[in-house]
Amino acid sequence: MDTPFRTYTQQVTSHLRHVTPQEKAALQEELETHLEDHTEALASFCAIVF
Repeated sequence: MDTPFRTYTQQVTSHLRHVTPQEKAALQEELETHLEDHTEALASFCAIVF
């Protein structure tokens, strides 16, 4: 599944040299989920404030 953050997280995880492909995929998924959560929180905050 492509997310708005896929390119960014691929670039970040491409610098990880001492992890397995499975670990890299898990880290990428965790980072994307983290970014999506923060995006949703920010959008909710903006909807309340503005």
